[in-house]
Amino acid sequence: MTIDPAELVKHEPSPVHHQSTTMSHAIESPAAKRRRLHDGSPQKGISGEPKRCSTLWFADGNVVVQVENTQFRVHRSVLSQHSDILADCFEMPQPEGEPTMEGCPLLYLPDVARDVEYVISTLYGESSIYDYEHCIPFAATQAMIRLGGKYNFTKLQKEGLRRLQKEFSSAQDKWESHTFPSFFEETDTLLFDIVNFAVQHSIQSILPPALTLMCTKYTLSEITNGIEHTNTSRTRLSNEALSLCLAGRYSLCMVVPTYITRLIAANAGIVEHCLRRKVNQTCFPAFNQLLDDISCTGQPDPKAKIHQNQWSDLADPDVLKDYMCPSCGSALRDSYKRFREESWSQVPSFFGFPSWDQLIDF
Repeated sequence: MTIDPAELVKHEPSPVHHQSTTMSHAIESPAAKRRRLHDGSPQKGISGEPKRCSTLWFADGNVVVQVENTQFRVHRSVLSQHSDILADCFEMPQPEGEPTMEGCPLLYLPDVARDVEYVISTLYGESSIYDYEHCIPFAATQAMIRLGGKYNFTKLQKEGLRRLQKEFSSAQDKWESHTFPSFFEETDTLLFDIVNFAVQHSIQSILPPALTLMCTKYTLSEITNGIEHTNTSRTRLSNEALSLCLAGRYSLCMVVPTYITRLIAANAGIVEHCLRRKVNQTCFPAFNQLLDDISCTGQPDPKAKIHQNQWSDLADPDVLKDYMCPSCGSALRDSYKRFREESWSQVPSFFGFPSWDQLIDF
């Protein structure tokens, strides 16, 4: 018994290449008509004797799932409880002569063995994915979302999405205080992998903050050419992800200059009640110095990273006390807060997306 990826394409969030297989039975969505295909067999290109997954081989299991060259002996009831697609599969009558393994029917899945291992482990009680104090490999979340969408493991798909949304919050205060990564094991290519995956699977809710981080973490050269993670391998953004990133990068570059322009236009109001006037001074010189400090003019290369300070709290009282009197500092802080909130609300539009509350996943 083999599941045909062509029959499941409607469950995929976007086209994904799978190795071709031959089929004994095809599974469509519950409402769709099923049809017989040709003989069942493992995925083509897989050679050698199958290997058992020792941690997911139960003596009382009643179905053997084979993915690539790995076999899992598990329980139909466990898979059926979480996936209506697999439940329908097990209800289909099996013709005589179907291959078995130790008396159990064989179910061939045209997926990646590591992905299936992550998912089945979770179904059998592996709880690390629900522990947000614990960083997990991004590959585990990929499996939850990819297979969750394909086989209707709805709970797993939602949990994978929830972890991504915790890493890339749409809430401004959480984003500004966030340290990346906080929910995934760090790798050299983690952000590239996440952005590519989110674009491929249309996970819009995390793309504005993820792309913003890409623009602030990497130089223009690294964004366009990718980064090396071994002597012979380079990870790049997909063409679609790169187009989104470059389109938004220009708008992000203009955030600080736009803020400075507004401050210059409003500086008379900011220092109108300057306390230093009592001693025949004003905060104008300090104000001008502050503008210079937060501008991008100090960057040696305009194609380098976007100025890191633009999302930090430049109007923090501890910072402003070195520049301005309390009255001017308070006025500037209020002005900065308003502008920052306005800028954050526009971030999705920088990358061509609708507003935060209109972003749709999958």
